[in-house]
Amino acid sequence: MHALHEQQTNIGFLTLSGDLTIEYADELKSLLLTALSGADQVVLDIKEVSSCDLSALQVFCSAHRSALQQKKQIALVESRSKVFRCAVTEAGYRRHVGCPADTDQSCFWVQRFC
Repeated sequence: MHALHEQQTNIGFLTLSGDLTIEYADELKSLLLTALSGADQVVLDIKEVSSCDLSALQVFCSAHRSALQQKKQIALVESRSKVFRCAVTEAGYRRHVGCPADTDQSCFWVQRFC
């Protein structure tokens, strides 16, 4: 996994590429928490991700819940990789509506995003 974190005012931009797999789950979690701690909004760019497994999806879900609890936003850019979309579908994460914690309707797994 490769990551580039940039900060502009209260917005953090995190670009991820390579493998988002169990081997990198702790690093991914740390990157997301660091990005959230320094910004009110975090934008994730994962279009260059080459592989993605369930652990990465779980970390993204946890980061989204953390953002909601902190009254912050975390979002994926629109151009997502086919790898990510396939991982979401294969894991059974695609949804029509977000979970009860998704008060701002920004769930990563809702079909309009996947």
